[in-house]
Amino acid sequence: MKKEEKNVLMGGALAALALGLMYLLSKGGLLHASVSADLLQPVPGTNVLPADKLTGAPQYDSRSPATVPESEAFAIAPIDGPLGQGQVTSSLIDPTRATCPLNYVLWKNAADGKYWCLPQ
Repeated sequence: MKKEEKNVLMGGALAALALGLMYLLSKGGLLHASVSADLLQPVPGTNVLPADKLTGAPQYDSRSPATVPESEAFAIAPIDGPLGQGQVTSSLIDPTRATCPLNYVLWKNAADGKYWCLPQ
């Protein structure tokens, strides 16, 4: 057997093993367990998502238009805290120390995990 043929056989065996493992995990209900699964569920009877567990900031999901506040059209990036050296960015190093300008509130987009300052 040539080296290339062995590599093809090994690749096929590895792919079959991965598919078998995914099948077993999905049958046991373990494949779909996710940390963010409960975050994307609106409060029953409303279009409001639960607050961010880390910062307490309100959340919206840009993939679900019903949860997006109208003020999102005027969103600006927050100022990162001391670890972020005061950079203006939506990808915060320390979200708990982020600040927004006067009359703006920190919000989290649950779809991508980025933080934004939205007008009140």
